[in-house]
Amino acid sequence: MMQLTVFLRKEFLGGWRSKKIVICGVIFVIVGILSPFLAKIMPDIFSSMVTEGIQITVSTPTSVDSWLQFYGNIGSLGLLVFVILFADTICAEIEKGTLINLITKGLSRQTILFSKALYLYCLWTLFYGGAFLICQLYTRIYFDDSLTHQLSSACFSYWLFGIFAISLLLLGSTFAKNVYQVLLFFGGLLRHGSIASFL
Repeated sequence: MMQLTVFLRKEFLGGWRSKKIVICGVIFVIVGILSPFLAKIMPDIFSSMVTEGIQITVSTPTSVDSWLQFYGNIGSLGLLVFVILFADTICAEIEKGTLINLITKGLSRQTILFSKALYLYCLWTLFYGGAFLICQLYTRIYFDDSLTHQLSSACFSYWLFGIFAISLLLLGSTFAKNVYQVLLFFGGLLRHGSIASFL
């Protein structure tokens, strides 16, 4: 347990020093703030683009539009940035040779893998939960309706998808030689899954 705590502290310190935690946190905060705002101003954007002879009818935005924006943005921007920033979690240390010293001094491979997985799961939970709460706050400010139901189940479902994506990322990072192979493996699996969902 002591080894796990020390290695986990090392992971958080390394993520903070490399500014990965800061960058990822800022992106998720932006997603949480911008999603309700974009849903609110979307009719104004469309009305400003109307040209002569073309009529665009836009319905009044509701809280549902805010959450649609949020889940669209968190998938296309939030999770994507998270994956790109942390794709080298294991393969970078293997490439640099920093893990060899730790393993030869008695640190088990299971502890290394578990601590890295726990580190990424904690970060995903923190960032995603923060973005969700920010979006919920701004949605209540911008929209005076109660059309959104089952927010907790939607939140949990996407959080679980993020955990699954991180697990795939760790799997790819264990055998890949560089970050590009990890991203190729991750993208290939997700694309294969999205194609299979249409069959």
